[in-house]
Amino acid sequence: MKKIKIYYRTLICLICFLFIYDPPQAYGDYLIKNNLLSLAKETYVLHESSHYSRTWAAIYLIGGKSSKGWCSKENSPFPHIIVFELKRNAIINLIKFNNNTQEDKYPGVSSKEVRVEFSTISPDSGYSNVRNFTLEKGAKLHEFSIQKTKARWVRLTIISNYGYPHFTGLMEFEAWGIFESKILQAIPNFIWIMGLAIILTVLSYNEFLIYSQKTKIIAFYKKNSFKKPFLLGLLLISIGISFSIQQLWLALIAGSISLLLIIWFIKLFKSQEVEEQEVKD
Repeated sequence: MKKIKIYYRTLICLICFLFIYDPPQAYGDYLIKNNLLSLAKETYVLHESSHYSRTWAAIYLIGGKSSKGWCSKENSPFPHIIVFELKRNAIINLIKFNNNTQEDKYPGVSSKEVRVEFSTISPDSGYSNVRNFTLEKGAKLHEFSIQKTKARWVRLTIISNYGYPHFTGLMEFEAWGIFESKILQAIPNFIWIMGLAIILTVLSYNEFLIYSQKTKIIAFYKKNSFKKPFLLGLLLISIGISFSIQQLWLALIAGSISLLLIIWFIKLFKSQEVEEQEVKD
């Protein structure tokens, strides 16, 4: 019963760690079409050519509230350019606009001709023109299907409005699709998570043996039956982290640690072979 409780505790620790690392609701971003131009999806505004005030900045285009949007600076000339960055590459096939601006107070303030461009190269280059759109004045919702296109950066260019001379406005801008599969990106994380699982398991199992056999702790930790899986877990963690880290110098440090652990692991196996041979002789 004690052994079962220990394994159960280890499993709970690992599951909790996985939920903290990557919450389950995030997996829907790779399977179900979502609005990816959203603060909730970690999209942010890299550049905007102008805005009227902080409360009318481009960030409100992706804030998820139809009552708040973007407005240009007074008398700012066309075109108005806004660049958004997604958290990773995505496949987009639907564009939506909310052009329900304050037409009653400022006739002609609504955006008219707009252009949407995608890039996977950089926020400043590599853009391909997805399409030019003509928005209806004051319309709350526009939906435009487009060919499936890969994007990391989205550039919105507002070319004209409906005639108001001082301002131009737009309330919401959405790009619907799915993020590219992160299977390859997840492999390094899976490796070091597996290493952590091995360490948790071997620690729990040895705790059970110490409790059941009433043996000194140090004696158990000196055994190869503990050292080998524990070292293997450390090795997997260091390898996984070395491939996950973006900073080169940190990746090199993790890689060096991995190399040292590999050498130690090999020496441990060789010493065990020598000991077994001596016992046979």
